Amino acid sequence: MFDFENNTHQCGLTFKFDALDGVTIQKIATRLYVEQKKFETVGRAGEGTDSVALTVGEGKETTPYRQIRVGPGEIVLWTGWYLAYDEWHKWRDSTLREITPLLTDISSEFILSIFSQALVVIPADQFKEPADLIELAPLQNWVRGFVPKEMLSAGSVYCSFVDEVGQRSLELQTGTNPQTKATNLTIQTRTNVADPKIGIGQNFATECLRGDELIEKVHTGLLARILKK
Repeated sequence: MFDFENNTHQCGLTFKFDALDGVTIQKIATRLYVEQKKFETVGRAGEGTDSVALTVGEGKETTPYRQIRVGPGEIVLWTGWYLAYDEWHKWRDSTLREITPLLTDISSEFILSIFSQALVVIPADQFKEPADLIELAPLQNWVRGFVPKEMLSAGSVYCSFVDEVGQRSLELQTGTNPQTKATNLTIQTRTNVADPKIGIGQNFATECLRGDELIEKVHTGLLARILKK
């Protein structure tokens, strides 16, 4: 996995309506903040929202940032900066195990979508020279046919891939930071299908693993071919 110490990771589950009541949200906050003491702060996720955010860390090398946001229509886990990919998995999986027993009364048929997302921040000097990317030569020549040379110094890309029935998708999006010249690559997987025969927690965990597989394929199949490291 490519990580230049600025990667962020998140996964989330959204409901078709406000499926989580205040009691359930309070139970989750109590379990994680009061009983388990996994987080340092608790409060509203933002002005005008009913979601609760529990956070720990400062986004530094010694204290990576971790957050879970729980609201009537969502559960989102997020980590950022200086947290290794394997450590993200351990934290995500342990947090899901803590909250799963509190979601047993909610039907999986209420799930709207489950997503996984990774942001990779790539320094400009980590890309291979265009001349070394033999596989991309046809694409480069095609682009030069309609884009002026002076406009090829920077750009962005958005790609979306979906299965035949529109239930699973993979999206890739890039952008360039004008100050640092670093490229931000966002990888997101999403599914809008859930197994009604198993609980919310198991559906969440299963789809997170599928998301991991796709994200790792982007690293090995794309980034490994265009980056130096």
